[in-house]
Amino acid sequence: MKLLRFLKTNYRHILFIIFSFIILLLSVIFKQSYLRLLETLRDFGLSVVYYFFELLELDHGITPSVIQNSNYKPFPIFNFPETIEEFKLKFGYFRDLFFN
Repeated sequence: MKLLRFLKTNYRHILFIIFSFIILLLSVIFKQSYLRLLETLRDFGLSVVYYFFELLELDHGITPSVIQNSNYKPFPIFNFPETIEEFKLKFGYFRDLFFN
């Protein structure tokens, strides 16, 4: 009974522990996604700073990095095309297999 009363009043601590454990477990399993998330946050911060300096017309050496490809490949087991010619070739293979 005391344990149930304790859990009813302090459920936030238990939820925090459970969510922290889940996030830690997922970060071990899906390392690449967390690296991409950190890269996204870095790019967002650089973009905010870039536009802030541009609005105030201050000199800076910041270049926005949103047009660059990611340093981390999402799934190395999938061989995604990186050029339009490669895409056309692989789409042709897909179309032939799909309608075969």
